[in-house]
Amino acid sequence: MRLRTCFVSSLALAASATGQITVPSSVATTRPTLSPFYTSSVFYSTTSTTTAPASRSQTIIDLSDLGNVAPLVAKSIAVRRPIGLGNSNPAMTTNATLVLSVSTALSSAATTTFATNYGASSTTVINTAISLPASVNQATWPAPWQPAFPFNAPFVIPPTSAGGSLVIDLTQVQTTGASSWYVEYTTPDLGGRSTNGAVPSQCKFSGGTYNNSLSYTTGGLRPSGGSWYVQYGGLQPNVIGVIALSAFGVDNKGTWPLPLDLTPLGATNCSFNVGLEIGFLGALTASASGTARTPTMTIPAGLGGSAFYDQTIWFDAAANTAGIVSGWSSKWSIGTGLGAPSAFVYATGNNHTSATGTMITGACPTWQIQ
Repeated sequence: MRLRTCFVSSLALAASATGQITVPSSVATTRPTLSPFYTSSVFYSTTSTTTAPASRSQTIIDLSDLGNVAPLVAKSIAVRRPIGLGNSNPAMTTNATLVLSVSTALSSAATTTFATNYGASSTTVINTAISLPASVNQATWPAPWQPAFPFNAPFVIPPTSAGGSLVIDLTQVQTTGASSWYVEYTTPDLGGRSTNGAVPSQCKFSGGTYNNSLSYTTGGLRPSGGSWYVQYGGLQPNVIGVIALSAFGVDNKGTWPLPLDLTPLGATNCSFNVGLEIGFLGALTASASGTARTPTMTIPAGLGGSAFYDQTIWFDAAANTAGIVSGWSSKWSIGTGLGAPSAFVYATGNNHTSATGTMITGACPTWQIQ
């Protein structure tokens, strides 16, 4: 019986593939750009003398996303830093415990309780000090993979046809380093803002200012719909303007010749970056401090994946011969709610020993398993 058991185990390993997989699979070819595209919750640290420089994080990723047909014999794991964060990652050393398991449940069934997300094959593959080097912000995506952390024993990841999910559970307590080591991170699409054309820094009011700031809410851009507004700052005090909304902008022009240079009209260095199929929606009046806010608008649910654009035009007779100044234009993307087929559960600081954490569905740090 013992010989037969050994024989079967050897066959299983012989049939397993050696290679590498990127988790989630989307970041093998596409940079995460939704904000935030990085997380500090995997290698969390702090300068506080009362908060532990520690974290526990759990990535639950559906096996169907791994893309390996045969079982994979995993022997190490690696991370990479995000592109576009703008700061450097300091060198850090941490005492790490990494536990891998395969659950029969999908990531959609994950809970905030760490223990309930484990599968039956829970295995500690790292239980030692590991180090990550100082790393500057990279100019192009993807950032290089950091040197992989070797496992103390191989871990067999079953084929995608097995269903269920892979659970990557890391607990770490840093011994050197005074700030978190940020890693790349995929976020569910909850909507957001991006600039539609350049900031109008040369399109100035007669007082020398320009629309140099925005404050807004993106809560209304989520798939379920909600309320949206934007407030414009840096305006000429008490100036009157109008706001245009459109389904078209500089990255989605339709038949509009966007951006439309307003210099020939006499508004030097000004441009109009949206279409006019929706048109101008009422007047705005700037306050004495140079701010103006749109009315709060309700965005209907069910528009996930679509976008709209806004831009203001302000009337200032002394600004230029056209007497108009264009404001900062934005693209407002309405979220789909979709992300990676995963869940991310984490607890940081003094809570890293807690049985439960915060869970985000559709979120996933970037890992390379090989």
